[in-house]
Amino acid sequence: MPGSATQVLVAGAGPTGLALALWLARSGVRARVVEREPSPPRTSRAIAVQARTLELYRQLGIADDAVARGRTLEALNLWVDGEKVAHIPFGDIGSGRSKFPFMLMLAQDEHERLLTAELERAGVLVERGTALTRFDVHGDTVRALLTRRDGRTEACEAAYLAGCDGASSSVRHGLGLGFPGGTYSHVFYVADLEADGPGADGELHVALDDAGFLAAFPLREDRHVRLIGTMRVDEASDGARAGALDAAPSGGVERPEWTWDDVDKRALSRVGVRVQDV
Repeated sequence: MPGSATQVLVAGAGPTGLALALWLARSGVRARVVEREPSPPRTSRAIAVQARTLELYRQLGIADDAVARGRTLEALNLWVDGEKVAHIPFGDIGSGRSKFPFMLMLAQDEHERLLTAELERAGVLVERGTALTRFDVHGDTVRALLTRRDGRTEACEAAYLAGCDGASSSVRHGLGLGFPGGTYSHVFYVADLEADGPGADGELHVALDDAGFLAAFPLREDRHVRLIGTMRVDEASDGARAGALDAAPSGGVERPEWTWDDVDKRALSRVGVRVQDV
């Protein structure tokens, strides 16, 4: 809503920013949402939606739609050395405590489409390709500079600025806030694929052995799986590429040319995930 009086400027159009803006709009608060990326993402990214989120969505009238777009996770399976050592059912783990006693597998791109459509119905359009460049606080007002992809800039004043802009948050950096934590020594991959086999049966499968880490999450469509696992590392090639990540300057990451061939396939075979299409 460029040009109108903004009460809350929301930086970031992921599920957090979109849900916040939707709550504000439904409450009669004038919110504006800006997102640096020019177009909606098309990859699954985060996929687990917890019961409390669905309870809040129920108040907005969108919980049933969210559940219909996803898949209820029924069980967790643990594998060691190619053997399934545990099967833990939790499809109704919160039974009696919540109207949504399960974990929902809902790919983030689909999740964002749901929230964006509801936000548009509430009269708020996400301004994509618009970055929060900097901001200052003057009394009870936040003065923000917004920069569009073509280089045009705009000043925006709001009573509040909400930083929903992820791990590299411009809002957090502008406030001088840290982001405590560490970095795993391994290099991990994320892949959406079609597969069959015991590890692609609609449940969650996790390998915990010397073949490397692997987690296979079910997506909504049968035989569609989201994998998180470790890359194959050898000193001659992958070690050098992993070093490029460590040497990348702050504020930007050099991305080595990893391919599916670099993925450590041992864990895949031990869990019984037979990949058909990446």
